[in-house]
Amino acid sequence: MILRRLFYMNKILVIPIYCGLILAFQSNLNAIPFWSKDCSKYKYSSSDIFKENLESVVIVSSTFGQGSGFVVKQDKNSTLILTNAHVVGSDKFVQIKWSNNETDSGEIVGNLGGYELKNDLALIKINQKKGKPLKLFRRNPEVGSDAIVIGSPKGLNFSLTKGVVSQIRDKGNFVQIDAPINPGNSGGPVFNKAGCVIGVVTFKITESSEGLNFAISNKLISKFLNNPVIDNNAIFKQKETKRIYNYPSRDEAIQYCGYWKADLRPGKKLQDGSTLIMAECLESNDMRQIAGSIIKIRTIKEFKEVNEGSWNDCITTATDLQLKKPFNSGLYGIKYRCYRENNMLKISEKESLAQRYFRY
Repeated sequence: MILRRLFYMNKILVIPIYCGLILAFQSNLNAIPFWSKDCSKYKYSSSDIFKENLESVVIVSSTFGQGSGFVVKQDKNSTLILTNAHVVGSDKFVQIKWSNNETDSGEIVGNLGGYELKNDLALIKINQKKGKPLKLFRRNPEVGSDAIVIGSPKGLNFSLTKGVVSQIRDKGNFVQIDAPINPGNSGGPVFNKAGCVIGVVTFKITESSEGLNFAISNKLISKFLNNPVIDNNAIFKQKETKRIYNYPSRDEAIQYCGYWKADLRPGKKLQDGSTLIMAECLESNDMRQIAGSIIKIRTIKEFKEVNEGSWNDCITTATDLQLKKPFNSGLYGIKYRCYRENNMLKISEKESLAQRYFRY
């Protein structure tokens, strides 16, 4: 009898509490914090995602142009902001503008140069705590799931656009989305329906093609955040070849590639001490369409020509250099060779640089 009474008492006490929990959960779903560990379970409206995350999205201005960025890490006295390498270029410092119109000077503490698409990432540090770190979705998003972009396209600051994930490309390195993006969106976050970041906006294909836009995935973002190096070699290559992004039409991309080529005339001395042999604008079958390619040469070592031993030394040195940097017969490669000039033996380094894309 006592057991039966306890059983009923438990039912009387537990059921209202349980129901209350369910009702509270349903009526306050949007109150669940965005730092929740589950980035796939909850669904928020686009307006909620915008309001909850706006304070963590910024405008990044450099001597190379303007883009977007977002807060990824914080400690007691500093905030780290992720953006694209092509937004900051070779600058050491950039200006950060927040949604409340406050501005800060940010120092570049990581920059992969953007010489390759998958390395188009940079990290900025400001010496105070602002915004809140956005959570990265640990997996690649599902095709067909929501893709919400916040950024500053063409100077229209802190705009939101929405679409879906169209596909996962390049072995998980890129997320293809159809949410509209434009110049100024670069470096901004792409959110899923739970308000977690699924990628950083990087490039689009063409103005005439609808919704063919791409974000670097969290797979590459996480790797960079764990080791935010500054790749000066890649930064130099990007700067030397004046890579240009996101032009609104094919004709304009071709035009600017022409400007780039005109500035790189054969015989020009480049910053690394090399001499330009050739610069070309090329048609491309890949998603980035117009490409610039250069070949340059420099003398890296000289020998006084005395005897056959000197020639052998020259050959040995050139061979050792070649083994360290094997020649690639594709779009990129370095060749070392010995030659005689003015009673001297010289080793030259001939470099064919990978294509730089003029995107539109």
